[in-house]
Amino acid sequence: MFIAYLSGTWSAVASGRLVAKLGRRGTLLLSVVVSMAGLMLTLPGNLALIILGMIIFTAGFFAAHAVASGWVPLLAPATRAQAASLYNLFYYMGSSLLGWLLGIPFIHFGWATVVLCVALLQILAVIFAMFLKQKK
Repeated sequence: MFIAYLSGTWSAVASGRLVAKLGRRGTLLLSVVVSMAGLMLTLPGNLALIILGMIIFTAGFFAAHAVASGWVPLLAPATRAQAASLYNLFYYMGSSLLGWLLGIPFIHFGWATVVLCVALLQILAVIFAMFLKQKK
C-alpha cells in the first residue's frame, strides 16, 4: 500500500512542470480528474485494478495538493506565511476529520458509498478551483 506513495512523490514533482505548460488551474483540474479516475478503478472487486487505482489516485491527489499548496501563498501576497499555514492546518484537519467521518458510511453501506463521497468532494474541489484567480 505504501508503494503507492511513490507515485505521489513523482507526481508532485511532475506537477511543477505541468504548471509551466497548463497553468495552475489546468494542472489542478487535470490532477483531480486523474485522482478521480484512480478512485473509480477501486470499485471493481479485482485486486489488480484496486492497486492500480490506488496508485493513480495517489498520483493525482499529491499533484493536486502540490499545486494547491503552492498556489495559496500567491493568492495572498501580503500574508503568504499565514495563508500557507492555514492551508496546511485545514488540509490536515480536513483529511483527519473526513477520513474518520467517511468510516461511518463505509461501515453501513460499503466501499462504493465512500467512493461516491470522495468523488463529490473532488467535484467540489473542481468547482472551487474554477473561482480561483490565475496568478503567474
